[in-house]
Amino acid sequence: MSEEKNLDKQNKKEMVELNERLSNLVFTLQKEVKNLKEDTLINAQHLSMFKKMSAKSINNLNKEVETHLQATGDFIGNLESENEKNNADNYSSFIKTLLSEDFAKKQNEMIEELKRKFHQKPQKTKSTNSFLTKVSFTLSLVSFSLLMFICIKFQIFSQLF
Repeated sequence: MSEEKNLDKQNKKEMVELNERLSNLVFTLQKEVKNLKEDTLINAQHLSMFKKMSAKSINNLNKEVETHLQATGDFIGNLESENEKNNADNYSSFIKTLLSEDFAKKQNEMIEELKRKFHQKPQKTKSTNSFLTKVSFTLSLVSFSLLMFICIKFQIFSQLF
């Protein structure tokens, strides 16, 4: 029985120690949760402040872009009206110069081609009866005759037909 009491006391002692450790851990966890809540609140405030600042900056940027677009539109309108005044004269002169340059270029090409044709020497087509040509013809005749001889000797033609 004394052993049971000793075990019981020891178990109670361990339970008390474990309880104390558990309470310390819970207390520490509560502190950390409190700190995290505070950090989250501060971060949310900062995000809200950044959102307001970025909204203001975006609005200012949109206004600047709008004024820039309007100024660009006015500039383009003025440039277009000025271009329309000069356009008729510029376009007709452009077409005239383009046509005259193209005509002159084609004319020069035709003249050069005619000169080449008239100054070109007639080329002679040489039929070369060289030694190599004669030898190749002779070898082809010999090989053909040997092929015919083999076909007749072994009766290859009769097997085909």
